[in-house]
Amino acid sequence: MPGWFAKSKQTRAKDREEEPQPFEVLCDCGQILSGTRRRRHQTVGCSACGAVVFVLPADVYPPLRPTRDSGKPKRRQQETPAPTARSRQNAQRDQIAVEPIFEDEDDVSSVQEKAISTPAALPTTKPRQKRITPFRVVMLLTVVIISLTIWWGLRARSLDRAAQVVQSERQAGNAALQQGDLAKAAVHFGEACRAFEVLGRDDASSRKTCQLAKETNAASNLTAQPFLLIVEEAHETLLAAGSKDERANAESHALDLYAGQWIVMETNLMPVGGDGGSVRWVLDIPFTVGTSAVEIDANLPVFEPLRSKKNPQRVLFAAQLAGCHIRKKPRPTLVVEFNPETAFLWTNAETLKIMGFISDDEDAAAKTTTLLSAQARMIEAAP
Repeated sequence: MPGWFAKSKQTRAKDREEEPQPFEVLCDCGQILSGTRRRRHQTVGCSACGAVVFVLPADVYPPLRPTRDSGKPKRRQQETPAPTARSRQNAQRDQIAVEPIFEDEDDVSSVQEKAISTPAALPTTKPRQKRITPFRVVMLLTVVIISLTIWWGLRARSLDRAAQVVQSERQAGNAALQQGDLAKAAVHFGEACRAFEVLGRDDASSRKTCQLAKETNAASNLTAQPFLLIVEEAHETLLAAGSKDERANAESHALDLYAGQWIVMETNLMPVGGDGGSVRWVLDIPFTVGTSAVEIDANLPVFEPLRSKKNPQRVLFAAQLAGCHIRKKPRPTLVVEFNPETAFLWTNAETLKIMGFISDDEDAAAKTTTLLSAQARMIEAAP
């Protein structure tokens, strides 16, 4: 049977070629690359780090026969240890892909590019961005500086305009005062006073202008009804109320007809009581309505410097009516109240002359002028 040895050799070589030879190679990054050897050497790209690993070709030599000494067949040596169950689990968990496998080294660059572009090779978390950066600090400072510049420009323009208003309105107010037009003077002095508030001034000049604004406003809005008739009307309204609710309603609305109107009065500020009780300050009114006395409550902030002297003081003031009520003890008394926020002391004799409040009697006129000067000094000395 010629040629049997060659045929046997070919059959054994074919069986040896068909038998797969697996490999496992450890990459520098710690990942295990596995696959099947080929007839020629090959390079395998790591999908985790992009490195290229060289793999030996399949063994072309037949396996060693067992020696007579040991009596046991020896396993064919490999340059890498056989894969274990633990290594296979790690490889499956990390999802290490060894394809594509290239037989030539010319395609190494393409394997590296694909490994780098693989999303698994990129970090899964983004780096934390800094909230405070030099650029943001510079932008914030720029915005602050621009805002302050705009505010300062508007403020300076407002101050310049207020200074011009003060000068023009004071001149117009003095001109109206010389003409005897109290209503027109009140408008001009009021504008000048508001301009002083914008400027933040609280000196003698600004106080005098604001005082003229108060006096001309009160003089142009004086009540046309005499104070005695106002008190009599309020007293009749209160007496007509029967029940407690009606009296409360009458006290709240008895002076509604004169709301916003002013009263200018010159009288004495007097303490009442003091015999074991608290001292009550009232304005001296020498008349009665029916069987009831009339009392004006003087617990106003404008009289606070005068009450410290603890003796009767002469005052000339203006205020708006606020309300009234009847006090039954110790005797029936009609108590009239002024609005504490509007009351002020009078200081200018010129406005009183226009109103006709200066007496023709020289002695009385001199006393009034002296009283106005004293009240002016008190206002100037006020903090």
